[in-house]
Amino acid sequence: MAGDGRKNKGQVAVFMIIVIVVIILAVAATMLIGEIGFQRVRMANVADSGLITGASGLARSMNQIAMISNGPSGLMTNYVTMQTILAVHVTNNCCGIPLIGWAYAGEPYVFPPIMLILYNNYQLTQQADKIAEESAKSLRSALYDYTLGGALIEEPIPFKESEVTRENGRITAIDYSQYLDRISDVENPDCANFNKEYHSLKTGTSDWYMNNLISYAFNKSPQGYRQKKGKINIGEPEISGYESYVRAELQSVPTHVDPIYQPMPMPYLVWKPIDCNPVTGPPKCMVFVSIMPNPWAWINRIDIGSESFGVKMSKRAPFATFPFFGREVTLSHKNRARITGSTWSGYDLRMEE
Repeated sequence: MAGDGRKNKGQVAVFMIIVIVVIILAVAATMLIGEIGFQRVRMANVADSGLITGASGLARSMNQIAMISNGPSGLMTNYVTMQTILAVHVTNNCCGIPLIGWAYAGEPYVFPPIMLILYNNYQLTQQADKIAEESAKSLRSALYDYTLGGALIEEPIPFKESEVTRENGRITAIDYSQYLDRISDVENPDCANFNKEYHSLKTGTSDWYMNNLISYAFNKSPQGYRQKKGKINIGEPEISGYESYVRAELQSVPTHVDPIYQPMPMPYLVWKPIDCNPVTGPPKCMVFVSIMPNPWAWINRIDIGSESFGVKMSKRAPFATFPFFGREVTLSHKNRARITGSTWSGYDLRMEE
């Protein structure tokens, strides 16, 4: 009987050990899944907010260009004004007899206002071209600023003693304002390493934003950070010696924004006297049709290459080692937006995925 009791106790002990192991694995799995979910949601929020902000800015710039074309003082209004001046001007060139209709090409008081309006059109096109050039740069820069600088890089940046308040050896207060100023000031040698690397990339290459892939490799643990600080790369990240990386790839993001101007002719009639001798009869004039070119009547469309574009984010996230679970996971998120509309109806943003 005594032997049976000891045997039952041994069976219960084995069962309890199995139950404890299962519970530990379940807790570990829950923690791992929760952390992966948190990282995935944060990555999606960062990527989506960056795309919405950048694409909204692009649509806003395209609407500004559309207003230059079709606004109250825009290219279209100027085109109609010039054609009206040519169409309704009163001439008296046919042997001194007033002719109401089309302008005479040689009259000095007809063409100066036309030339002035054409020069105004030229200035409007220069303004539209400048907005277009800046909008492509702003879009791509904003996408990299949001995705790479959007709190996905988790390098340990310790507080300095000047930023904390201690009482009896314990920290009782932290000056976060001073801390944030320090890590964001690229002139400070103790600033965040990513800020320093990113600033060097932007100041070292004028067209850095034209690259379609920029990555940053870093160490998340304090020991790893002390051994090897993070490094930014144009292209794939450097994996050797780093625990994690963030990778931002621009997919079909416009590299240029080009207003396409519509040239239009401005016809007018030229009255040429044939016979002004009153003895021979009524004055005779011949009418010729002539054309004045207008290279910027309105903006027909705005070419951005691809109306649908997006960002693909990737991050290698290291986690604590648990039995039967991987040490690191590579997370990814992809989104896409489309610019819809025209110079006549205006432009808007629509998220596709």
